[in-house]
Parts: sequence; C-alpha cells; structure tokens
Amino acid sequence: MKYSIGFLLLASLGLAAEPLAVDGPWVRLMPPGVNMTAAYMTLRNQGDSPLTIEAVRSPEASSVMLHGYRQDGDKVRMTHLDSLTLAPHQTQVLEPGALHLMVMGLSAPLAVDKPLTLTLYFSDGRTQDILARPRSSQ
Repeated sequence: MKYSIGFLLLASLGLAAEPLAVDGPWVRLMPPGVNMTAAYMTLRNQGDSPLTIEAVRSPEASSVMLHGYRQDGDKVRMTHLDSLTLAPHQTQVLEPGALHLMVMGLSAPLAVDKPLTLTLYFSDGRTQDILARPRSSQ
C-alpha cells in the first residue's frame, strides 16, 4: 500500500501542465541551399498570469526571431518583435503571412523525419522546449 501511494505521488508530478500550451508546431521545408525558414504554431497561456516570451533559440540555428507585420503606407513590412506577452488564457496563432518565428542560419537542411528543437525563454526565467515538425506549406 505504501508503495502504491508513493508511485501515485511520483506519477502526479509529471502531470503538472506547462503554463504555455503549444499546439501543432511546424517549420516550413525549404529548397536545398536555403538556410532559413519560418516556424508556426498556436500558443495558449493556460495560467492566470501574463506570460512573456523574451527569446527563442535553437541548437540547429544561429538565430530565431519573432516577426510580425505592420502596414507602412501602401506596403506591408515584416518587423522584428523583442517579446511576445500573452494575457491569462489568451491564444495566439503563429501562421504564414502573420506573426511567426523566423529561423535563420540553419546548421543543416531540414528533413521531414527530424523535428527542429525550439526553446522558449520566458521573462520569469523558465524555459520550454518545442519540437517543430518540418513540412511543406500545403
């Protein structure tokens, strides 16, 4: 009986949800010789406090930046964002033609069977790893 309770307590430690839920992370496959791509996903703050992503890094890329778009006269321009804050229970979609992660300086070509590791760095010091599956844009 003591062992059963101890096992249940240990098992429940692994059930604690991340404050940020990440759904459907993927990166766009690029033609040979292109060493940059974009990553997309849906982010959902599951907590009761704001979450701020201050940086994103990947061991397979020299840099990862959060990019958005803004209207500049009659042109739409891609812009670098320093951080992304999600209000409690807010969902933010990162998608083509909108907010996304720009992954630059890939150390090797992407392959369908090898996910790209992305690490989110939060303002409170926490980190969260994401595995983004390479695929074509269709």
